[in-house]
Amino acid sequence: MLAVLFVTGAFSSHASGPTGTPLAYSQALSPAQSVSVNETGGPWTLVAAEGIGVKSAVSAPNIAGTVGSGCTSSLATGAPASYTMDATPSSATPGEVAAWVFIAANPSNDTLLLIGVNASSAVPLGLVSNCSSISEFTGMGPIVGLTVVNATVVAASFNLNGGSSFLRSTSVSYQAFVLFGNSSLFNGEALWVVLYSTCSLTATSGTGTLLAATYTATTGANLTSPTQEPEDC
Repeated sequence: MLAVLFVTGAFSSHASGPTGTPLAYSQALSPAQSVSVNETGGPWTLVAAEGIGVKSAVSAPNIAGTVGSGCTSSLATGAPASYTMDATPSSATPGEVAAWVFIAANPSNDTLLLIGVNASSAVPLGLVSNCSSISEFTGMGPIVGLTVVNATVVAASFNLNGGSSFLRSTSVSYQAFVLFGNSSLFNGEALWVVLYSTCSLTATSGTGTLLAATYTATTGANLTSPTQEPEDC
């Protein structure tokens, strides 16, 4: 499911890069929708979103290097040649981050469009096709018009039930708040998935630790409690 979302090893560090303005999901949705409506290759339907909080800004030369193994990717029309994820300040409300990436699907050609959103802009990034996860996303319901809680709600629950202690006891490199639209994969539900990882987005090897939990997106109710597990960086 996460194969076409951002993965470690694709980015370079940007220690002196920008610190962004934290955004709630509800603030990032409208700019992403505007891009999806105007981007060629549609009609596009926004079906998922990922808020990414990093301590130091990271960048990639283009979107092609930042998607999961086995996928074919290319720059979308009007996409920047490189993209930087702004750092999220430590003072940010949990669940608000400086970088959001939205996924829009076009089932007619089995293609996904990635859209980057920060406080100053929303831009098309890449087109993704030819990997097994595409059908999982094209089968999701739209997130535009879907009433869901902000990631701040699930982040508060996550932190109360282990997230805060994980942050204190480990060196967390990034936090991710992932929204999936209604899907038969989730018994017809829309989900929030919260992930805290010790793997750097710039890592190309090694192992780390992941803390993850899932929540019903419409209510914020916990489905699976925060669980710690090893991961390859």
